[in-house]
Amino acid sequence: LQVHDVDVIRGLMGIPNAVCVVGANVIPNSSGYDEASSLFIYNNMHVFVKVDWSVEKDLYNIRTTRINFDNGYMFLDRTSGRTIFTKVDKNGNVTDLTDKIDSDMYYNELVYYIDCLENNKPFDLCPVNESADAIRIVEAQKRSADLRGEKIKL
Repeated sequence: LQVHDVDVIRGLMGIPNAVCVVGANVIPNSSGYDEASSLFIYNNMHVFVKVDWSVEKDLYNIRTTRINFDNGYMFLDRTSGRTIFTKVDKNGNVTDLTDKIDSDMYYNELVYYIDCLENNKPFDLCPVNESADAIRIVEAQKRSADLRGEKIKL
């Protein structure tokens, strides 16, 4: 469904207690859910993610993540042409964290893995068990979507 989003959320928040997903397959002959709304359930909070791959040549594709907490939220926008990463406290004070993003995360990840493979180095930044956890979460998401949004515990 959305393994990159899941990996970011897992890295920031850990493994959720449960997930609920409503998905739709709208592209004929596609091999999965083209649209999905996911809720990651933790002890004291929820993370909501919406994805949509159903529009060809999507000129207005947005790539945002918002994580709400009791006393504020974090907002990340990686839409093409702009990068915003902020945290906002309960009083509306904004802290700009954009400088914490050094470049394209996916590109950096590929460069890191290639370097590890070429130089026989261990994968210290993203151990295999963390990748397995992300896949386990995605599989729970798919199961939830297959069951029309049923809550799946992890």
